[in-house]
Amino acid sequence: MPAAVIPYSPPVEFNNAIDRNHPNNKDFTVTPDGLAQLGKMYATGEQAREIYAAPYYDDFHSLPPMLLAWDQTESLAVDSEIIVEKLKTQGIEYQAKSYPDCFHAFATTGRGTPESYEILRDTMEFINCHIGLGFQSK
Repeated sequence: MPAAVIPYSPPVEFNNAIDRNHPNNKDFTVTPDGLAQLGKMYATGEQAREIYAAPYYDDFHSLPPMLLAWDQTESLAVDSEIIVEKLKTQGIEYQAKSYPDCFHAFATTGRGTPESYEILRDTMEFINCHIGLGFQSK
């Protein structure tokens, strides 16, 4: 088991069990239709409901501390909210923050934006707290 997990905008299910067409969805990079197509390539039938292929079906037992970040207007915002609810319900340590009007993968590709700077700084602090690799934030 890793010391910590840091998913940014993770998908938790590919079998269309989650309605990602929420009113705030402005995502043009990862669309609900695109996720459905990805699901057909990734896992099909019963395999699509395996907890390793779709964490949506797991109870998240024994997970290590987790740091999540996502854009409120992306398709995968729903997935992150599901994860947060499961972590909260099961008493698993986590930090989570949603950002308004960014874009999918802003944390790692939004170089120079205040939001990407903030989440990468928070990520380094989280790693130092849970793994202790000695990253320095400026």
